[in-house]
Amino acid sequence: MSHRALPDGWTIHTRSALGLTALTLYNDAGGFCQSDYHEQTGPPVHPDARTILRALESLPAAHIYRALDKVPASLRDAAQALLNSYFERLAQTQADAAALRQAIPDFHALTARLRRSVPDCHTDAYPADETGRFSLMLAARGAAAGRLLALLAAWPPFVRAGEDELPPGVTADLDTTTTLTVTLDARHTRIFLDWYRNDSGLPLDVDGSDRRVGEAELAARMAARLREIGVEADTANTGSTCWVAVVPLSERLHLEVFCPEDEGWSWTLHCDGEQIGVGYWSTTSTAEAANRIADLKESLGATVA
Repeated sequence: MSHRALPDGWTIHTRSALGLTALTLYNDAGGFCQSDYHEQTGPPVHPDARTILRALESLPAAHIYRALDKVPASLRDAAQALLNSYFERLAQTQADAAALRQAIPDFHALTARLRRSVPDCHTDAYPADETGRFSLMLAARGAAAGRLLALLAAWPPFVRAGEDELPPGVTADLDTTTTLTVTLDARHTRIFLDWYRNDSGLPLDVDGSDRRVGEAELAARMAARLREIGVEADTANTGSTCWVAVVPLSERLHLEVFCPEDEGWSWTLHCDGEQIGVGYWSTTSTAEAANRIADLKESLGATVA
């Protein structure tokens, strides 16, 4: 690969100490791009720690680096390597992003749907500092953080990893302001968004045993799906480990939606706390059952004030 020239307005700052020279690349807006270290083989050439090094052989204006008093070739090579490395990583990141766009053509639609499902959730795509590879960051605060965590808890790789673990390549951090930040590497971004798009709602094995996704996770998954299609919904505990998605119809009426073990999705209609109706579908698909709940809500709304 040919050497890259330092773009107009970009700078490389050097700072020497303890036998090392730190080289830091900045863009024309003064933004940090990348840094590296060069081992000195002699006394520092530049006593000024903030000397701006533009001593690259590929620069056409020789007078710029002549003023730096014969910059050693080894330092020029280190600066050139830093510049080459940055643009190689940038090209790789762009290639990764293009591959991800091809693999997930509805990326923006899916992240928009996620923001509707988890109100106040922030989504961002960026290259990881350590690898330069594409990552997806999800951040939510307060009550929205709880909804994001419930969504993550229903994701099969998280379930298989166990209650107290995350899959390699997935990190979650809850700071002192109650903001939950979840980061997914490129591979898990594809896995997560594919699952989010095509969620079948099937109870899943955790580790090859008989353990299944709990009712709380299934109820949270259904409530999130209902909110995505414009149906007001939340979750409620009806006793012990029994959880349901709740769809309010009026001050007196509401639906409770749940998925019994080894069965399809079911619903019960309640008036003033009393059960007055019940229904069942054979489907285990969260998306399909949510659409049927929306249709049911609409039909009940035509006859119930």
